[in-house]
Amino acid sequence: MQTTTRRAAAALLIATALTLTAACSSSSPEAEETTTAVPTKEAPATDTEATEDSADSGDDQAAALDAYVTALQATVPQLMSQFEGTYSAITITGEQPSTVVYTYTYAQQLDAPATASALDGQVDQLQDVCDSAVFPEMEGQGITTDPQVRYVYVNADGAEIWSHTFAKS
Repeated sequence: MQTTTRRAAAALLIATALTLTAACSSSSPEAEETTTAVPTKEAPATDTEATEDSADSGDDQAAALDAYVTALQATVPQLMSQFEGTYSAITITGEQPSTVVYTYTYAQQLDAPATASALDGQVDQLQDVCDSAVFPEMEGQGITTDPQVRYVYVNADGAEIWSHTFAKS
């Protein structure tokens, strides 16, 4: 049973790394384009302008999250083939305003308490991965306000084994 639990924990880390690698290796020209802001002197914004800017940035972030999730979803077939036999399904969804949710459904029924315990033991490493790679990538894609990532692991029978939401530390 420990081998299965270790394999589940290793799959978690590898799936995360592969998802990040696929997301970060975008060859789109938009990902490489940079801009530099030039300070200008303007009149202070009125309350109406500030409210509109805030709404626009919320709309921009919502659109950025949707685009980012769509790009990540394109990596699912690669992940499924990489983890053939480990997961019966991998889904990537977005929750507004700033959360990416990765849901991994195991192909075989696992010992839920042992698997949850093993995954709990990976929280610090996952936080490090999120802080060093996931959150910077999300911010680079326009998800700049409170980016979060939730990992959900589901047993073969559909029962949730473990879920954890990571925020910037």
